[in-house]
Amino acid sequence: MRDAPRLAPPDVAVMLLTVAFAAACATFVWQPSLASFADDSVSYLVMAQVFSPWQPAAQPVAEAFVREAFYPPLFPMVLALAGAAHDMAFAHAITALLLAGCLPALYLLGKRWLDNKWAAAVVVAVTTLLPSLWIHVKGILSEPLFCLLLTVTLCVLEAEQNDRKRQWILAALMAAMVLTRTRFGRFHDAASRFQREPMRCCPRSSRHLPMRRGC
Repeated sequence: MRDAPRLAPPDVAVMLLTVAFAAACATFVWQPSLASFADDSVSYLVMAQVFSPWQPAAQPVAEAFVREAFYPPLFPMVLALAGAAHDMAFAHAITALLLAGCLPALYLLGKRWLDNKWAAAVVVAVTTLLPSLWIHVKGILSEPLFCLLLTVTLCVLEAEQNDRKRQWILAALMAAMVLTRTRFGRFHDAASRFQREPMRCCPRSSRHLPMRRGC
């Protein structure tokens, strides 16, 4: 019987940081009303209430669905299935937890690109301190879900094996991103360019980091 792999101190640090960030972020955004009417939160909530299998949407909401249902459906479906469609405070918390889920994926990606666990952990810690991150998460928006899917996709792209299972996982992640954000096409173009560019060796590491020519 093989022993379970031991977690390194940076791994434990990122786990604790993720839990602390999730709790702090959920507390920060928890409120029974919208933080702003200047974003797309209302549209996502209208779609979520119509999609919800737990509670029918009110007649005015159902009528507004025709005008508001032009956004990709995955994020409102997540809200609906989680039971957050009719609970704004819970919807805020779901958004915060999706954002917190990006941190472990960012750490895995940092380990691959930087070849140093502590450096990757520092990147995660600095990311949690970005003011724009805290401001943006106040809205019930699809960007945190897209960010999570994008980071996981990059982690899968960086995986060493290239088998059929990996291809199916990438296809599922790409499809999920298409169903989350209308601007996915820009990422697709960037990813294609990312694969075409030559690799240049980082002087401080034996790994080859992807860098654009002329950077």
